[in-house]
Amino acid sequence: MKQADFFLVIPAFNESFRLPPYLVSLAEVFDGADYKVVIQIVDDGSSQSEKERFGQWFEAWRKEVKTTVLWDISPMNQGKGGAVYRGWKSDAVQECNPKWLCFVDADGATPASEVARIFSCVKVSHDESVSFFASRVKMFGRIFRRSLWRHMVGRMFGVLVNLIIEPDVYDSQCGFKIVSRKAYGDIMQMLVEKGFAFDVELMAALRFCGWEIKELPVDWRDVEGSKVKIINDSWKMFSSLVKIKRNKVNWEKSCEKKSV
Repeated sequence: MKQADFFLVIPAFNESFRLPPYLVSLAEVFDGADYKVVIQIVDDGSSQSEKERFGQWFEAWRKEVKTTVLWDISPMNQGKGGAVYRGWKSDAVQECNPKWLCFVDADGATPASEVARIFSCVKVSHDESVSFFASRVKMFGRIFRRSLWRHMVGRMFGVLVNLIIEPDVYDSQCGFKIVSRKAYGDIMQMLVEKGFAFDVELMAALRFCGWEIKELPVDWRDVEGSKVKIINDSWKMFSSLVKIKRNKVNWEKSCEKKSV
């Protein structure tokens, strides 16, 4: 496997319909880019019928593209965070030796053109001390399409994140993030959250260890078929925030012991 600048994980659970067109668009923009990307799809315990449907399409399609696209199947459903970290810890990372570890949601809410644009910005910066997180903020020049209900719930959760975890970010839950491999190596032992709130813990750990986070506004749109159940998952994510807050206290105690 050739060296890559970016190792992009796409966590997928029963995504045989939404993921293929998104992969096609990603491969199109990456094939002509001045940087190298390895894509790894991590199937997070999808049903057998979903795996078979996607597998038949994938095996035929990946022969047609220049970009290296891998498909890894987890034996059980771990959660979005578990799938992302499975990819980031895989042997493929060692083989392609990327500077940046990334993930993007399988629904295609962040257009492929935006992923490519952000990758270009990151490659130009060369700053591996900074992690780059996409942000869904309405501003001039950016397209943001989201239902009012989901926007209100998202902003409420964002406020709770800043109150409880204090990462000082606008959008903690946008499904496109880039972390330098050096930074991840520094914090990976601290990360235990595997559900939808995993990226909140990721941000908290980066901040705690002194790594900088830069938010980059992106075009974004709601896509039908979301796996997030607003009521049930909102409560689970709130519970996760409490656990992450508790973990931060443990991180601080651990640091105090090391300094003694």
